[in-house]
Amino acid sequence: MNSLMAQVKKTRRMADPLVSMLARRYLLDLYTRILDKVALAPDIKPYRKCVEEYASKRLRICREEVDLSMIEKRIDCGPIQNLITQARIELHQVNFALKRAPWVFGWRRAGKL
Repeated sequence: MNSLMAQVKKTRRMADPLVSMLARRYLLDLYTRILDKVALAPDIKPYRKCVEEYASKRLRICREEVDLSMIEKRIDCGPIQNLITQARIELHQVNFALKRAPWVFGWRRAGKL
């Protein structure tokens, strides 16, 4: 049991190096997809600029660092699982914003909030 516990990383509790590499690849994919999707929004909107700024910063960090503990430390938003969850939520929010297109009619669209 001690040898198994020695393999577990304290920062992310992942024993398999393949899992950690897949987590990094998944983050890279999520941040790339966020940037691709948000590029469809009008350029003048603050939402697009804010999302592009944070997603490109996190994407750059994920490209520069291979070690997940360094990614966690540089982004400073919790363990890698939380970063993945945050990125998935943000991708969902970008898709929702593009679907609703609040910049076309303001926040009220067809009489609905």
